[in-house]
Amino acid sequence: LWDLESATEQSRIELPDSEVLSIAFSPDGNALAVAGVDGKIVVTNLTTAKVLDDFVTPHTPLFIQYGSDGALRWSRFGETHLAQIGASVLVGRIATLKGTAEKAIAGFGLPDGLKVELFANESLVANPAAICTDEQGRIFVAETFRFDTEVNLGYSGREIWLLDDLAGQTPADRLAMYEKHQQSTAGGMDAHSRYSERIRRLEDSDGDGRADLATTFADGFNSPLTGTGTGLIARDGELYYTCIPDLWKLIDTDDDGTADVRQSLHTGFGVNASLPHGLHGLAWGPDGKLYFSIGDRGFHVETPAGKTLHLPATGAVLRCNACLLY
Repeated sequence: LWDLESATEQSRIELPDSEVLSIAFSPDGNALAVAGVDGKIVVTNLTTAKVLDDFVTPHTPLFIQYGSDGALRWSRFGETHLAQIGASVLVGRIATLKGTAEKAIAGFGLPDGLKVELFANESLVANPAAICTDEQGRIFVAETFRFDTEVNLGYSGREIWLLDDLAGQTPADRLAMYEKHQQSTAGGMDAHSRYSERIRRLEDSDGDGRADLATTFADGFNSPLTGTGTGLIARDGELYYTCIPDLWKLIDTDDDGTADVRQSLHTGFGVNASLPHGLHGLAWGPDGKLYFSIGDRGFHVETPAGKTLHLPATGAVLRCNACLLY
């Protein structure tokens, strides 16, 4: 900060590894909040240069400002704005911030006798939405890169396609709705398949309690109908994954860390274009069957037994074995 009359520097605030995007002065003029394009916000006392707060927002802030109540607020930086400043690479990005996990752990409150240790940080995994372990102690992580897309389309498209959405009876109707209104959607149909969901497999190969090996177990989940991948469970060398519109079974037959068998057990979930109220909650029941749930996006599923399960715009709990929904 420079004093323009004396042309002297009054204060200096730095955001390492970031570019300053927005600033805001507190109502009393004693504090300055600085936001970076990576979502980091630092609040500094202008008199003492002491950092008063330091945190990371889920999204890049478009601008930050203090309210009359002294609370700091920010609005989200949209994809169009990022493109305008040449920072499109940040959209759907994998985090590069270091030390975030350690800072979070330092703030945990734990009962006596328990401790928390970091297993994997953002250098190995990004945007985790669900995790599970297999019989060999390996960790599978469902990463989401489509959550923002789903939210944006859910909000921005409501007024345009509301009646079509309410009338939809199948996921195919939802696809037809996207195609009908693609001229009103930023990016057209490409916006619906720009990002892919992904599954990562993490391993601790040397037994020190930290993951040191990571492979992309499966990706390419980015059809226009794809939702957010938010459910994982493993058993007997098979990984089950819920990602609208499918319940997937994935198998790595040669144990190279990447699934070479990909089977959709059931499809037809996600009739409606809701927010990411998706397919999740995988759990083995006492009857040995696989249970899972769906939010209010509904489903139209034709089972191998010839039964049609039809329930648009409604949530439900379902169960199945390897080939049949009940």
